[in-house]
Amino acid sequence: MGWLQEEVENAIESVLERITNALLGLINEIYEALLRPVVGVPAPMSDSSYIVVGTPSDEPWTSLYQDVYLAYIMPLAIMLVVIAAAFVGIRSGSMSEYRRKRLLRRLGLVFMGTFVWFPLVSLPLQFIDAIGMTIAPIEEMSSGLGGLIQSTLGGTFAILAMVAISNLFLVVAGFIVALRWVGVFVLTVTMPLLGVIWALDVWPFTPAANMARRVAGIYPGLVLAGIPAALLFRIGWEVGGVETLGQNELFSLFIGLTLIPAAIIAMIMTVYWSSPAMRTIAQKGATATNPAAAKAGAAKAKRTSGKAVRGARNVHRGYADNQIGSVTKSGQTTLGTGDSKAYKLGSSARSTKEHAGRYNNLRKSRTGRMRDKAADDARNATQKASTRAKRGLKNTKEKVSRW
Repeated sequence: MGWLQEEVENAIESVLERITNALLGLINEIYEALLRPVVGVPAPMSDSSYIVVGTPSDEPWTSLYQDVYLAYIMPLAIMLVVIAAAFVGIRSGSMSEYRRKRLLRRLGLVFMGTFVWFPLVSLPLQFIDAIGMTIAPIEEMSSGLGGLIQSTLGGTFAILAMVAISNLFLVVAGFIVALRWVGVFVLTVTMPLLGVIWALDVWPFTPAANMARRVAGIYPGLVLAGIPAALLFRIGWEVGGVETLGQNELFSLFIGLTLIPAAIIAMIMTVYWSSPAMRTIAQKGATATNPAAAKAGAAKAKRTSGKAVRGARNVHRGYADNQIGSVTKSGQTTLGTGDSKAYKLGSSARSTKEHAGRYNNLRKSRTGRMRDKAADDARNATQKASTRAKRGLKNTKEKVSRW
């Protein structure tokens, strides 16, 4: 029976070895496939020059430019610019001259930018992609993470456990990097449409203009997110080398496995810090999903409303009893120092009552009613305020037009 036991052990070892090799090959493929997208950025290229004039020569930019940008985005953007200019002309009577000129300047800028957007954006995208590729040691890191794991960990089960953890991190990182690239593609192609919506910052399109500005604000963060990742790759690769750390090969392995997750975190934080919209969404989401904060807010609102109701009731009781300040249910004057809002409110009410009586006695009209004289005084004050406001607005318009 000894030979049967050996055959079973050999079969199990063979199966485990094949599974280990397959997983190591998978981790190598994912690792090598993620290195360039993490530090780079998709950029339209041209075979003749650095600036793309016409159709880009690399995919998927060629298809995006011909089948999407020229066919749909550019005609739609031009049509929306014309409609927006007509709308501004219709609304010209209800807006100031400065605001109308600003909207027309924005629309003119978007109209011209629609024709030169791809040549203008191709150069900075290529420049940032070249910086990331130059800083990050892509060729050295592509030698294979699986070989590093296999050489550092001798046991089969230890290798399987480490490979499973590494694959989980790499798959999550792959989805995040793919989402970043899709965002760059979508925003690069649709930026003229966002520009038209941003330019029409007038009612009733003001909310849409604010939304377009926030969406476009994410674009710089998505483009620049590869630079911090490239710096992390370079520093981590130099620090995590076996020759640098001496005999501590296991710690070197951990540093190598941490590079991809650290780069993903750096990318996310770059997008988060570069866009006010992302910070607002994150803060509102954290506040909305925090049960403790919601419970504390509800309790505070309940206490505040109860305190306000009791204070108003005490003030009313004191005012009805001809007292200065609030009076509790037992008849005690709770606030006599004049430091509280309730005391100030009661004092103001009593003072208003006294002044109203004096006003009625001193400035009676011929009919003997105070409201007639008050209406005349209010009408005169309104006319004077309107005259001063019109004069100030006219002076402001003249100054702005001279600017």
